[in-house]
Amino acid sequence: MGNFRMFIQFLRPLRGKLILCLLLTVMLTALSLTPPILLKFLADDVMTDGQWNMLLVVIAVMMAVPVGRGLVSAVTTWLVHLVGQKLIFDMRLHIYRHLQSLSMRFFNQMSTGAIMQRVMSDVNAVRSAVTTQTISLVTDAAACVFALSMCFWLNWRMALLVTFVLPLYVINYRYFVRRIRDANIAYRSKMDDICGTLQERLSAPAMVKSFSREHAETQQFIEDTRETYNIAKGAVTYRTSFTAASSLISGIGSTFVYFLGCYMIVRTGMGYGSVIAFMSYTAALFTPAIHFSEMFNMFEQVKVSLDRIAELLTVRAEITDVENPVHVKRFDGHVTFENVDFGYNPGELILHDVNLDIKPGMQVALVGHTGSGKTTVASLLFRFYDVTSGRITIDGTDIRNIRLADLRRNLGVVMQDTLLFNISVRDNIRYGRPGASDDEVVEVARLAEIHSHVESLPDGYDTLIGPGGVKLSAGQSQRLAIARAVLTDPAILVLDEATSALDTESERLIQTALKRVMAGRTSFVIAHRLSTIVSADLIVVVHKGRIIETGRHIDLLRKKGGHYRELCMEQFAALMPVAHKTQVTAGAHANTARANQPEAERARVRQTG
Repeated sequence: MGNFRMFIQFLRPLRGKLILCLLLTVMLTALSLTPPILLKFLADDVMTDGQWNMLLVVIAVMMAVPVGRGLVSAVTTWLVHLVGQKLIFDMRLHIYRHLQSLSMRFFNQMSTGAIMQRVMSDVNAVRSAVTTQTISLVTDAAACVFALSMCFWLNWRMALLVTFVLPLYVINYRYFVRRIRDANIAYRSKMDDICGTLQERLSAPAMVKSFSREHAETQQFIEDTRETYNIAKGAVTYRTSFTAASSLISGIGSTFVYFLGCYMIVRTGMGYGSVIAFMSYTAALFTPAIHFSEMFNMFEQVKVSLDRIAELLTVRAEITDVENPVHVKRFDGHVTFENVDFGYNPGELILHDVNLDIKPGMQVALVGHTGSGKTTVASLLFRFYDVTSGRITIDGTDIRNIRLADLRRNLGVVMQDTLLFNISVRDNIRYGRPGASDDEVVEVARLAEIHSHVESLPDGYDTLIGPGGVKLSAGQSQRLAIARAVLTDPAILVLDEATSALDTESERLIQTALKRVMAGRTSFVIAHRLSTIVSADLIVVVHKGRIIETGRHIDLLRKKGGHYRELCMEQFAALMPVAHKTQVTAGAHANTARANQPEAERARVRQTG
């Protein structure tokens, strides 16, 4: 009932049209059930009793009824579809807005396929119930009331006997309803799993093909689909049994009525027209009962869909603005982590006692083995999650007190797995700032070293780049992502493994672009390639969720037994012969020394060299 009350909010704006639909439906039903009574007058009053003055009236009404029924039916159908489409629009818009407000934890726990099933299939099922099925239900209910009333008017004794058949439908429904509902729930749950898996596999066809997994994936899909088939088969068995039992009850009832009709003609002299009309109205009474069976099947499926939609809408956003958030136009970029602990799950900390003080304009590099917690630090800065304890401040203000829109508008991010949309290059670049001018788009494209390539595309900045940016190379996609991040003019820039998967030439172009865009901004660089962060103002070494070393590259490299020194040895010398390790390390020291020389000193060395 709680879910139904929640659903009512979508129907309130449509209640006027819904009421009109129902009134027109009742009128249409009444018009559809007039022929038997007209036949009764024609047979008993006109032909048997000789009241020929009624003939023209009966014929006129018989001709007017189809015309009226056609007009009412057309208006009703148009109105029903209008209400249905508006309901779909309102529900999907509400769900989509709600999804946009949810935190990252929700999207990490529920697959994209399962979410899409609720937004598309379940909403459509509810729309069908509210429009087509509800109208059918009202039609059949009105038919039952009208037909039963006419039966009592024609012969109340026969009508009273007929009513004893109706409770059998209720018994039939109560027997099957729970079984049908459980089967529907199991079916929808399995479909969520299949859609989630299907979405993953179809989004990565290159991965499947590169490992020759086509046959294995097909077999897995067959197994999952076969399991769904078995569940659906059980549900269909229950539904068809339910409908068959209803048809059996209707058949027994109709036979009973035929016997009664013959008996009443022979024993009481009831008119043939009245008996025929009574039998017609009895059929109009029993036929909806079969429809009810089918509709109750549909409504049980819809109830499952409604529960699944409610499950989505009752998820509360974990990350929200405080009651009176601090509005910030532009950050200076002074970031501090004060005794920060964090865990995705209660009692399981990922980060322990993180303390950092980053001054405005500093370039900070976060290094460490995979899984050490580097990316988690960046996620906390964006408030994708809130800290378990401690606090993060920007310019002295706890980020939990800053308006989310202001916080994230001042942050820019470039990730290793660049996400681009199947829209034009221009619209991809200005995704975070839709109002940017064409000149501003070109300016940041030049800054990101991507302008010349965009100019060479068939439609320039209007070129569609394909799903996920498939028409661009990895390096081009990264440079496009850099342009997108820079266009918002963030005070703080986060680069999460932005060059780890690129070739040397692409990395060189991106490093050139990054030097330009990081100038004057506080920057966090998460990197595996240590060669890219030797000039960082501060290197933070993260190991098992703890900061174990901080300092500049040259200072950390000189620290014997240090973790950062070991990381450098692994990268610069691990793939070299043992005899060359000393030379490589010495070379790394020399490169580091040169990187840390003042520019004037390096120029003097080049001149004398």
